[in-house]
Amino acid sequence: MAISFFSRQYQQLRSEGTTALRRKLRRLRLLLLRFLSLAVAIPVILLIRAIRPILWIRFGPIRSDVLGHFVFNTEYYLCRRDKSQFTSLDLFYFEHNPPVNSQWALMIQRVLTVHSFIFFLDKANRLIPGGTRHFARLLPEGRGSIDPEGLLAQTEPHLNFTSEEERLGQRFLEETGLRQDERFVCLIVRDSAYKNSIHPAVDWSYHDYRDSHIDTYRCAACALAEQGYWVFRMGKAVQDPFQANHPRIIDYAKSDDRNDFLDIWLVTHCEFAITTGTGLDEVCTVFRRKYVHVNQIPVGGTRSFTPSLVTFKQLRWKSSGVPLSLREQIATGSIYALHKSAYDNLGIEIVDNTPEEILEAVLEFEALRTGSYDETREDMELQARFWAILGEWAAFGKYHNSIQATVSPSFLRKTHPWFLA
Repeated sequence: MAISFFSRQYQQLRSEGTTALRRKLRRLRLLLLRFLSLAVAIPVILLIRAIRPILWIRFGPIRSDVLGHFVFNTEYYLCRRDKSQFTSLDLFYFEHNPPVNSQWALMIQRVLTVHSFIFFLDKANRLIPGGTRHFARLLPEGRGSIDPEGLLAQTEPHLNFTSEEERLGQRFLEETGLRQDERFVCLIVRDSAYKNSIHPAVDWSYHDYRDSHIDTYRCAACALAEQGYWVFRMGKAVQDPFQANHPRIIDYAKSDDRNDFLDIWLVTHCEFAITTGTGLDEVCTVFRRKYVHVNQIPVGGTRSFTPSLVTFKQLRWKSSGVPLSLREQIATGSIYALHKSAYDNLGIEIVDNTPEEILEAVLEFEALRTGSYDETREDMELQARFWAILGEWAAFGKYHNSIQATVSPSFLRKTHPWFLA
C-alpha cells in the first residue's frame, strides 16, 4: 500500500512536473493547517468543558449544500431558541463551503456566530468522549425540515435585509419597469438542472418525479399578467427558457441580472409565489409568505404547516390507468415515497397537473387570498374529509400536527369520487 502510494506520487511528479509539485504542496499545507487547528482546538475544548457550570458553549454545523435545508433549518433553530429560551452559547460553521447561496450566508452571520474554526472545535469535541452536551443541532435529532409544533406561526422572521439591500432590490424592480404600486409574483418550477449544476458528480435522477415542465405554467402566468401582476420565473440554474409572450413576464432565471441576492430578495417581497416544492420556496416559508403549491408529490410530504394552497400530481396504476385513491396511497406507501424507484417498483405512473389545472389552482388561490372566494358547504366537507383520511396514515402526527394549508377546492371537487373513496 505504502509502496504504491509513493510510486504514484513519483509518477505524477515525473509526468506533470512543477504543476503536480505545487498541487501536492498546497494539499500538504492544507493538511498541516487542519492538523494544527485540531491540535489547538483540543485544549480549548477541555477548557470549555471545565467552565460549563458557568458558561455552556455548544458547537454545530449549518447544512449549506442545498438551499432548502440551508434556509429552513436555520430559521427553525432561531424559532426554537425564542420559544425554548436556550441557555447555551451556540457557535456554528458552514458544513459546505462555499455555501449554496452567498446572500443567505451573509444574513445568517448577522444573527448567529459562524466561523470556520468552529469546525475544528466541533471535531475535537466529538473526538473526546463525553461531548454530547456540547453539540448544537439546528433541528431536533431525527427531525426533517418540518414544523409540527407550529413555531413559525408563533414567531416573526429572524433574518432581515439591510437598508442598502432594500434599496438595491427596489432599484432592480424600477429598472425592470415596475412602478411603485405594481405587484409581482415569483414562479418557482423545479427541474433537474439546479441539482446537476451544483453537484454534477451525483446522480439526481431519483428526484425526477418532482420535476414539471415550465411550459405548462404559461397560461397561469399570462392570466396573472393580465390581472396586472408582474411574474418573475425564478431559478439559479434551469433547463429551458420560459417562452411567455407578455411584457410583464420576466424569465429572471435566464437573465444576466440573476444573482444570489435577488434570488432571496424577490421571493421575500413578492405578493405570493407559485411553487412546485423545491429549495427556494423555503424562503417563502421562513418569511411567512403565502404560496400556491402545484404538482405536489408525495401527498404525505405536503407542507401543511404553511399558509398555502396545494394541489397534487396524480398517481395511476400503469397496468390499468386507474388512479390511486388517498387510502391506496397510504396502503402502498406511495403516500410518502421519496425515490423514483419506489413508484416504479409499485407499478405507479406519475401524472403532472395540466396547464388548465395549474391555472385553476392559481386563480383559486388568488381568490382565497383576496377574500373573493365563496367557500361552499361542499368545499368545507371535502376539506375535512381529505384531512380525516390522511389522518389514517400512521405517520400523520409526525408531519401534520399544525395544519394551515388548504387543499385546492377545485381539485377535491373534481377528484373526490375516486381520490377520497
